[in-house]
Amino acid sequence: MGKKGEERKVIYIISAGDLPASILEYAKRKLPVVFGLPVKVMYNGRLPEGSFHPMRNQYDAIPIIKETLRQMPDDAEKALTITDVDLFIPCLTHIIGEAQLGGKAGVVSAYRLKHGLAEDEMFAKTMRRRVLKEVIHELGHTFGLTHCKDFLCPMSVSADGAGVDRKGISLCRSCRFLLEMSDRDVKITS
Repeated sequence: MGKKGEERKVIYIISAGDLPASILEYAKRKLPVVFGLPVKVMYNGRLPEGSFHPMRNQYDAIPIIKETLRQMPDDAEKALTITDVDLFIPCLTHIIGEAQLGGKAGVVSAYRLKHGLAEDEMFAKTMRRRVLKEVIHELGHTFGLTHCKDFLCPMSVSADGAGVDRKGISLCRSCRFLLEMSDRDVKITS
């Protein structure tokens, strides 16, 4: 990405909450393979005031995405906040993540990804993989990818941790092709 002589852009992962550093560092190591960009982690990200809705006891994802945009450093290509709070958008009772389709920012929550897991030696490994898959999913949306019908692709839809577990961490052939096409200045006419 970027032309010769331009500064290379970076994907930022912004931590906003009480997340183990191992989850963030795992994403930092794995994401460059998927998206071909270096990844940096920013700790001490903020959840915006007013994003918490006491009647729902949840956080609205939309103001968090707007705050993610405000926190983006100048060298950011994309930014994604990872948090541990329960998220919703007005039309859904809960979500794991949300992102701007073809935009710059998104959010993923580990809150519902830990449901159904016993806190044993497999907990940390499973959580790292679940969060990574959802980060890939939401970042994929920022690169213009939509939901995939291949249930093994991280771009497929999943509503809970069990659904996330069945997905791989590699994009399917179709999604890889679309991601590569989004990186080119290609004009298609009929």
